[in-house]
Amino acid sequence: KTSKNRTKTEISNLHLCFENVKFFKDLKTKVNEGVMDQLLRYLNYVHYKKNEVIFEKGKTGRHFYIILDGSVEVLLPIVQPDGTTETKLLRVLSSGDEFGELALLDHKPRTATIKCLESTHLAALDKKHFIRILSYS
Repeated sequence: KTSKNRTKTEISNLHLCFENVKFFKDLKTKVNEGVMDQLLRYLNYVHYKKNEVIFEKGKTGRHFYIILDGSVEVLLPIVQPDGTTETKLLRVLSSGDEFGELALLDHKPRTATIKCLESTHLAALDKKHFIRILSYS
């Protein structure tokens, strides 16, 4: 079943799943229940394996992500004067954390690379729906 064909029961279950996720708690204080339902209707589930790269620095941003289970590292590749690339670990994100919004809001390329430290399950919202939901808040 595609995400936009979710039933009211499925949407209700998603509300329960996400009630403790910071992004949803913050958004819920700013928008009505109908907007939250719309957001949950357009979320997609994605899974990445350990060591898979979700996106690379410099790429076009197409999705906003919320970590449901697992963890990722935020990496900054730095080109050295000799042409080699050194990677700096900026931080580690885990369940409940979100990422990917900067490129969507600023309409600029991704500012870091995101790589899975383990098998990671995510909720993803495409740029169009992310911008639409934020316009309600």
